[in-house]
Amino acid sequence: MISVEISNPFIIIFLVGSILTYFINLLLEIGDYSFRKKNYGKIPSQMEEIKGIHEIFTEEKLKKINDYENSKFFLFLPSSFCNLILSLSLVVFGFYPFILNFLTSFINITDHIGTTFLVFYLFLLLTSIPTEILSSIFSIYKEFVIEKKYGFSKMTIKLWISDFIKESIISLIFMAILCFLATILLIKCKTFWWIFLAALLISITFLMQIIYPKFISPLFNKF
Repeated sequence: MISVEISNPFIIIFLVGSILTYFINLLLEIGDYSFRKKNYGKIPSQMEEIKGIHEIFTEEKLKKINDYENSKFFLFLPSSFCNLILSLSLVVFGFYPFILNFLTSFINITDHIGTTFLVFYLFLLLTSIPTEILSSIFSIYKEFVIEKKYGFSKMTIKLWISDFIKESIISLIFMAILCFLATILLIKCKTFWWIFLAALLISITFLMQIIYPKFISPLFNKF
């Protein structure tokens, strides 16, 4: 790997921000867990006066909900910690500049859109692999252990692989489109590229609210 200057302001901001985010999320999850533990199988006093609440949420149902949420909490603890360690390690040990140097060693970055796009796209693709592998491990455990334990999943290995392939193809296509548009902005608008890129990302975010439920979600869910 490549040595990284830890004193770099951007590196410091990333490291501190990642650690703070981890502990904030951890404290919130611990708070939720403590609340569930305190009210296990019981309706919170704040909801006691709601009409029909005891018929809807029986003690058995509440215990099952609590057990399910607690199972997710105990999965969150190792998954969030491993994600933090991986994220920090990739930065501290120079994984990102290593990948960039590897790509630019045989692909020259010029003002040509094609080569710049190729490096940009391959960089995002390769640097996402460690995180995807880790998240897939915990995702598989959640789907086939926790969800099935409480009867919330009918997923099979075959269906999981099929969904994974479809999700990967869709992600690669969207990433390619976004990288291509970002590359054009970087080359053609060298001064204000970040403004146009921010506007592009915001536009895509809103556009996905329309595209996802109509075209993407039906590929994974049968309504």
